Amino acid sequence: MIKLFISHASEDKPFVEPLAEALIAAGFGVWYDKYKLTLGDRLRQSIDKGLRECDYGVVVLSHTFFSKDWPQDELEGLLALEKNNRKLILPLWHGLAREDVAGYSAILAGRLGGRTDRGVGYVVEDIRRATDVSSRSRELEALGDGVAHLLAVSDRITADEREFSRMHSNGVGEKLRQSWSQMTDQLRKSVEGLVQEQGKPHFKIDRGYNGAIILAGPLGKFVEASLQKVSENVGSSAELRIRIGQTTYVDHVQQAATELDAIILKPRMVDDVNVYWTEDGSDLMMPLAVADFILKRFAAHLQ
Repeated sequence: MIKLFISHASEDKPFVEPLAEALIAAGFGVWYDKYKLTLGDRLRQSIDKGLRECDYGVVVLSHTFFSKDWPQDELEGLLALEKNNRKLILPLWHGLAREDVAGYSAILAGRLGGRTDRGVGYVVEDIRRATDVSSRSRELEALGDGVAHLLAVSDRITADEREFSRMHSNGVGEKLRQSWSQMTDQLRKSVEGLVQEQGKPHFKIDRGYNGAIILAGPLGKFVEASLQKVSENVGSSAELRIRIGQTTYVDHVQQAATELDAIILKPRMVDDVNVYWTEDGSDLMMPLAVADFILKRFAAHLQ
């Protein structure tokens, strides 16, 4: 099991806690509470201690993180721990753009950082890919380039074969329905929070035809999500369809709805535990990230 420790400012715990839970669900060993960074902590000491007991350090970089009273040489000392081209530090940009990171550390700005604004599911997959590639690179260091390239191709084929097997196994339909249920539960909680806690009565969520979930908003606009083409042992045929539309009225009589947007998400199973959803085959979302994706897409049309 790959062990991760998460270094973060305590103010970023609302993001870090669900990230830690998702990483555990994905099969990682995670230790972060003992190393959360608060005022007065010394970055280098925390990183040194964590990396002695874990394989990688996930560092959540944010404005709050950089506002801590640590000298710049300690921050760059974090990178100095990476010896012999061995990747240890996995940076995440939380509420930061590249130019923001560059303003704090030119060295960190030159490294590819995972973006937390895409959701926890994306981040987990970014970390999984980074640790897979890094671990494999260590194994291939002593081999020639030609052999290394052949092994990389072989690894990719093996990963595709394993995913194909997962997507065509008994019970995959139930896993898809569980993922759908988690996503709809999160949507319902989000909307109920808007109505009950935030006092926003303009939104309403309900069940539609054939298990679809419908979120109605102001101006007659709505978003409808449905899970379709689910088979018990063929996951690749399934689709999560998201339709955003607007209902118009003439003399207070409801007319046919106009479609404003249509998205189809397809399932992926790149590990043995989770179902991910993707629009274009690359960015992967877990159920909570899908719910967030739907709400953001709907909000864009309301604006």
